Amino acid sequence: MPMNQRTKFHCSRSFFGGHIDVFMRSRSSEGRIVVPEPVVLKVCEEDVFTSTPLPFLSLEPEAAQNLMDELWNAGLRPTEGTGSAGSLAATERHLADMRALVFKTEPK
Repeated sequence: MPMNQRTKFHCSRSFFGGHIDVFMRSRSSEGRIVVPEPVVLKVCEEDVFTSTPLPFLSLEPEAAQNLMDELWNAGLRPTEGTGSAGSLAATERHLADMRALVFKTEPK
């Protein structure tokens, strides 16, 4: 299934300050390039989320996947051991057990 080409992200570590810079471009329905302006944060009352909040960004799944891949390329990893990293660790343990059975050694 081809990736949606309407919205693309690019992430990189900034040269100074240790931040992750996130860039985005999209195409309008007329085919024109669209880029976002910087997000402006505002101070709100403590109970701002008691009403229905509006997201500052809504992405199609393909664009969200592209953002996640770009953050990975910029060096960010999940903080918990689930997903790909957790699966890899489990596979490595299983492989060590299988080697121990086949070659009659103690698992590492």
